[in-house]
Amino acid sequence: QNLAAVFLHIMTSLWTLLQQLLLLNGCAAYATCALGSTDCILHVNVTGMSFDRTLQVVVAQGLANRAYGASVWVTGIGNFPGMHGMEWFPGSCDSRWGNWSCEEESSGLNLRWLRTIERDTGRRAVHTSAEALMRAISPWVRGVALYSNQELHTLGAVLTMCGLEDLLPSSGSLPVPLKNLSIVFDARGVFPDATAAARYVGRSLLPRCNESVIAVQAHTNFPFLADLIVQSRLAAFWMPDMCKNATQRAEWQWIIESSRHFDASSTVQYVGWFNNTGNRNPELLGECTTQRRLVTIASDWSESLSFLSQLPPILGHMKQVGDAVVEPGDYSSEKTYAAVIMSDGDNIAEDWSTLRPVLERRLKLKSKIPISWTVSNRWMTLGSSVLRYFYELAAQSDGYDSFLMGPSGFGYLFPGNMSRVADKHEFAHQTIKAAAALDMEAYMHWDVDQAEDASSYQHTIEAVKLYTGSPIRGTFMLGSDSIPDLVGDVIVINKPVVPWGFRNASEAAASLNAAPRGTVTYIYQIMGSDPALIDQFAALLSPHVHLVGHRELLRIARSKLTTSDSLLFV
Repeated sequence: QNLAAVFLHIMTSLWTLLQQLLLLNGCAAYATCALGSTDCILHVNVTGMSFDRTLQVVVAQGLANRAYGASVWVTGIGNFPGMHGMEWFPGSCDSRWGNWSCEEESSGLNLRWLRTIERDTGRRAVHTSAEALMRAISPWVRGVALYSNQELHTLGAVLTMCGLEDLLPSSGSLPVPLKNLSIVFDARGVFPDATAAARYVGRSLLPRCNESVIAVQAHTNFPFLADLIVQSRLAAFWMPDMCKNATQRAEWQWIIESSRHFDASSTVQYVGWFNNTGNRNPELLGECTTQRRLVTIASDWSESLSFLSQLPPILGHMKQVGDAVVEPGDYSSEKTYAAVIMSDGDNIAEDWSTLRPVLERRLKLKSKIPISWTVSNRWMTLGSSVLRYFYELAAQSDGYDSFLMGPSGFGYLFPGNMSRVADKHEFAHQTIKAAAALDMEAYMHWDVDQAEDASSYQHTIEAVKLYTGSPIRGTFMLGSDSIPDLVGDVIVINKPVVPWGFRNASEAAASLNAAPRGTVTYIYQIMGSDPALIDQFAALLSPHVHLVGHRELLRIARSKLTTSDSLLFV
């Protein structure tokens, strides 16, 4: 039996090698993988393809993954002329925040993710061509949606139609991808600007679209997200000034509330990214609505979400490794305690492109300085394999890396500023469910600053109090009013000593060293910075300053309750 097993393993390996050799020699017909197969994944590499061809492939990916489940993976989406993200390009990390060159960790990132998915699902990736993919999905394609390269502001409407009518997009510069396809939708010369295109999506297409998620994606960010838009039948649109321009805001208000399309949904989320609200916080599009319940799932440079979201969701309970650094005894007024928390993990594009490289970098450094990382709990449904890999990496550090939720728990919004009490309770309920499933006992809380709304102080307290008696044991205030140190039974760590990241380890260490002894605080660092910068920072701290993980910091802060009568609580 052992010999038979060895023989079978050798033959399987030889067959896999033969497939790859055949592919390298152009014999793709011999390396077969059927759509919907439970033992393989079709992999299309679009490196070097034009924007129009890449968009076609990504839309085809979305159609295939909707029809057959997680079947098609695409790599190689390039930074085309005229494209620009709201903040970064995938895998770029952020060299401004240190001397780290992350080329090694980011090189071939999406292919490495594919290898992770292969291992997690037990399926092998089989290369195929764009043409083969088009032929494979031809039974599901009903026609073509035409657009002009001079009118890319129409792409939201075009992709929405592709999702609703099972169409492939095509421009005048590229032939129709399959023979005998009729033109079902022609956007050329129809919509003079992005507002007109958004109006068409909202007034004509929205009733047939997804009732809990929308896509707000600038045309400069496509083909990213196009597969998810098609697969999930999302209403996709973009207007550059949706909050301050009266005409654009009216269309935005119609889509999100006046249409009543989302009334039956307990939560409403948007994928993509918008950071031009004109408010003090330019990022929260939900603040430009009446109900203010729209959850931002920052994701404008995300890819293959149509595949990842079809993986089985996380239904059980994941477990984090306990803290490696534990203070002997309880709080001491002679010490200063701080946790380093890495920002922006609520952004799934940031998780995908930056969190993996920096966690892998941490393992190479073999650092013994604790870091707490924010990560999006939306991976529970948008890509369970991604979340499992993050937990696997963190576990290898034996307790020096841990996770908490980013702003503001379930997703990015101002939780205290939601208009309706029922929405506040639902948001807290979703946060608690995620915390229990992911073994997370804390989150970053971002609410309306006092300068914007004098009543926000009480709103924030009420929002935090909803976590009393739940797995949420503490919260870290970010850009918000300072509130009492204990709300219900939830520990509150107010404004950090270093709030928006540091580039100079000496300056950051000096700030923390100068804090009064007995301070319990945190440092909010930029995720794309070199993890080695944290080691440099830690080496410059005075002996009375103790760096701990966020969970241990909450324990210390709780023990302070019995030793300090200056603590505020409600």
